[in-house]
Amino acid sequence: MNQLKKVAAVGGAVCLMASWPLVVGQIAERVFKDNIANIGNQLISAKVLNYDRGYLSSHVKTEIQVTDPGIKAQMQYEGLPTSWILNSDLQHSLFAIHAITQLDGQANQPIKIVTQTQLNGNTHFEVDSQVTHYQGSTWSMTFTPMSLSGDVTTLGEIDYKLDVPSVQFSNPDLQIQVSNFYGNGQGKKEKGFWIGSQTLQADKIAMSDRLGVDDFTLENAGYQNTSSMDADRTRYDTRQQFNIAKITAKDGVIEHLNVIFSMGQLDVDSLTKIAAILEHYADITPADAQNLQQAFDRLISKGFSIALEQLDIGLAPGQIESKVDLKLPEDTQETPQDPLEVVKKLTGNVESQVPKAVTEAFPVLRQGVNELVSMKMMRENGDVYQMNATVQDGNLVFASGKKVPLMAILMSAMMQM
Repeated sequence: MNQLKKVAAVGGAVCLMASWPLVVGQIAERVFKDNIANIGNQLISAKVLNYDRGYLSSHVKTEIQVTDPGIKAQMQYEGLPTSWILNSDLQHSLFAIHAITQLDGQANQPIKIVTQTQLNGNTHFEVDSQVTHYQGSTWSMTFTPMSLSGDVTTLGEIDYKLDVPSVQFSNPDLQIQVSNFYGNGQGKKEKGFWIGSQTLQADKIAMSDRLGVDDFTLENAGYQNTSSMDADRTRYDTRQQFNIAKITAKDGVIEHLNVIFSMGQLDVDSLTKIAAILEHYADITPADAQNLQQAFDRLISKGFSIALEQLDIGLAPGQIESKVDLKLPEDTQETPQDPLEVVKKLTGNVESQVPKAVTEAFPVLRQGVNELVSMKMMRENGDVYQMNATVQDGNLVFASGKKVPLMAILMSAMMQM
């Protein structure tokens, strides 16, 4: 009997090993089709045209299409394709599915995607390309060999790295050259918006026009984004940071530019409804518009904070600095929001500082600062001009005691945009 059990066990193991590639193949097909189904959004759609599953390998043909009417029409006008066929060759290994994907009919051409998917659905990907050139009716764009790699989990979490050594864009009026563009990110899309962090950086961005009049260069230009939810997943915070080490133009040099902008305590449910409606912005119905207004009203009634944490402009004579911090309290009644009443509820402060040496170097700026000083909205303090004001009862109240309606300032700013 024991000998029979051993023979049965060995036989069972052999049968399992023999059938395992088929099991892996079935898992691969399910994972592949699920992933393709998740690609579709307002801009593009994807579908599997053919899935030829074999014993040790499979071949898949997939179509990606641009669905946004405006983008599709523009691409057609430029003579660019609006759909692509992808061929994927899958290998069923013992614990993973390996795939190589390339454009149909372009096996020797620029882009190759290599993925390794575990049986639990987690995937590692590597995308590499050769020199890639796109030609429109009046423009062209060229990428040097670039790479994108990372990992995606079944929970939607992604960790990626991007490296693009050079990008060149040109049309009859403008040329742009981007050198050493790279980035990385970690996080996931949840309820319609990004949770995590991202960093993008370019060593140099050079722009020149046809006449050479408005040429300028950005050096070490970077962008960082961090977004998160609270423990209850009811409030959302986001922080955007822009840094440029140097800006060079024909009329002068900015030695650095640093901007940090943040919004906090935003209502997650309201943002989710807004994101869901805006996903099909091209065909919003009157009911959608009403729901969108209600979602915005709820977002405002729940209260939030908004801040320009830092605005530093470095010039040769000195550095201009500004900060703005505003808070809107929660309205427990959740009534429709009147813009005038909302402005009256805002609290916060505004700070700004301009060195006298900077105003002396720039006559236009000196004129503006002199006007603010005469109106008691700015004051001299040693070798700088300073603005300090608080926001209360719908007014901007300056250190001098002068009050200016905040709505008037906001309307004036909108008129200048």
